[in-house]
Amino acid sequence: MAASKVPQSPEPKQFSLLPKIVNGGIAGIIGVSCVFPLDLVKTRLQNQTVGPKGEKMYSSMLDCFKKTYAAEGYFGMYRGSAVNILLITPEKSYQAHCQ
Repeated sequence: MAASKVPQSPEPKQFSLLPKIVNGGIAGIIGVSCVFPLDLVKTRLQNQTVGPKGEKMYSSMLDCFKKTYAAEGYFGMYRGSAVNILLITPEKSYQAHCQ
């Protein structure tokens, strides 16, 4: 009986340290940029106070998005995101390096 040869797959190419760090940092920035407006709305909904007659400032997530955009514009949705970017970018860079 002839022994069948199993084709060997080439080993995956390993990236050097610098591309891993840069790609991890970029992934962190993109992640924060996508999620931060949702987190801002969630935080505003959680922190809203109820008026004396039981009225709330926001009735839903969409209402909060609309009111924030109307009052603060596009960049108002990202107010305070610099801190998250500064904290998340090195973390994601390190995680990409370790994998």
